[in-house]
Amino acid sequence: MPTIDTVELAQTYIHRWPAQENVIKDYLRPLGLDTNHGFAKTAVESSEVTKRRTHLEQRLARLKQWAQSASKRGDAASCRRERLRTAYKTRSKELYQELWKYQCALEAQDLPEYVFRQKMKERKAEIDAELEPLGSKEWEAYRQCNKEFEKQERYCREQREVLRALEDLKEQERTMYELDSRKDHAMTVLKVALANLDRPDAGSALHSCRKTATIHFAAEVRT
Repeated sequence: MPTIDTVELAQTYIHRWPAQENVIKDYLRPLGLDTNHGFAKTAVESSEVTKRRTHLEQRLARLKQWAQSASKRGDAASCRRERLRTAYKTRSKELYQELWKYQCALEAQDLPEYVFRQKMKERKAEIDAELEPLGSKEWEAYRQCNKEFEKQERYCREQREVLRALEDLKEQERTMYELDSRKDHAMTVLKVALANLDRPDAGSALHSCRKTATIHFAAEVRT
């Protein structure tokens, strides 16, 4: 009984599908078996790569939105701080002008030194108490401005990291292919059926192959 090397058999089997004669192709066309015999492939995206890319793109979109929001809040805090600083300087100038006038009035009264110092100290405390809220608000606006600026810097830094991750993902991505092996299954069943015709029990074998082929085609129809 003639034998054939396993590798040679596989190579011969693989070669026969794209090398089919036109008459065979014409016969297979009505059966829908003319377009692929297990080797036609369709480029598809890797589900894991797609999932990873989608996650990174969503992360990038959120970081951009957060950076823009932080920038707006920082600008608002900067404007508020400038407004408060101007108000603080204006009010401080007014109060210290009044303090100078008050000092002149006390000096005109020729008060004892300790009385003069006490009254000036009290008036200075009143001025500081009035200016303190304005100074605190200005300082709070300054800290808010710095805080939002730091957030914006962090979000921009993370955006650069995400962009690098997307570039790395693109470089590492490999094209994947999806094989349509339905027709290959059908042709294999038919080949086995023809091979079994030479056996003594060819009738039962052919019936079994027909049954197997029916199961294969039913499964393909359901999918």
